[in-house]
Amino acid sequence: MKKYFVFHTTSLVFKSEKIIKKCGIDYEIVPTPKLDGHAYCGVCICVDKGNIEGVEEALIENYIEYKIA
Repeated sequence: MKKYFVFHTTSLVFKSEKIIKKCGIDYEIVPTPKLDGHAYCGVCICVDKGNIEGVEEALIENYIEYKIA
């Protein structure tokens, strides 16, 4: 099962991508699903469910805000 890390801006997506890539975690950049009736930026980061904790840890360490869909 895939999970989506959604960000408020595209620049945060690409900043997060660099961090996740550096951690060696597999990911994809994909179109953002609609959440809570709100549209966020146009792309998000998709990871396998087993990688959620690693991605969260890396983003929290770098003070990046996100939502999981």
